[in-house]
Amino acid sequence: MKITREKPEILRFIYRQESGDPHYGSCLWAIFDIDPGRGMLNIQSDCGNYAYRWPERGGGFLELLCGLSEDYLIGKLCGKPQEFDEERTIASISEYLNDMEISDGKKRKSIENLKTTLSGYTLVDAPEVAQFIIDQWNDEEGLEIDCAWELVANKYGAWQERIVDIFIEHIAPEIKKTVKEGVPDNE
Repeated sequence: MKITREKPEILRFIYRQESGDPHYGSCLWAIFDIDPGRGMLNIQSDCGNYAYRWPERGGGFLELLCGLSEDYLIGKLCGKPQEFDEERTIASISEYLNDMEISDGKKRKSIENLKTTLSGYTLVDAPEVAQFIIDQWNDEEGLEIDCAWELVANKYGAWQERIVDIFIEHIAPEIKKTVKEGVPDNE
């Protein structure tokens, strides 16, 4: 075993909401630690803790952070979406049913039955349960949708989306300012 000790140069950006902010209460505080020498972003916040390491280093890493899109960043920090998205699931199933050769009345009735079935569950953190329910609904309706569970859509949580919004709207512009000021290239 080998253990080494380092003293990395960390850029720290601290975000604090003030009572007059438009989204006050959505994330009261967040600490964004950026290690350009390692290509690491670590976030500790009121909205949860997140981290990711990129292969880019130094000033190139800081410039990379300035140009990240919300979709890319949330995927890196949070992985796959894990919350059941009822609205998108019903939309994707409706679209799928439109391509099937069944009557409009049967489609409408099946979708109404699906909405009723889903309303009886709290599925925010249980996409696997939603997949089971959709498969069961498919069997009960006699629709014969092949792999109906694949039509279940998921989304990111509100806190995950909020921390990414904060980064894109508030932290990335501060990183740009820091790059313009000429922060040492910590390679």
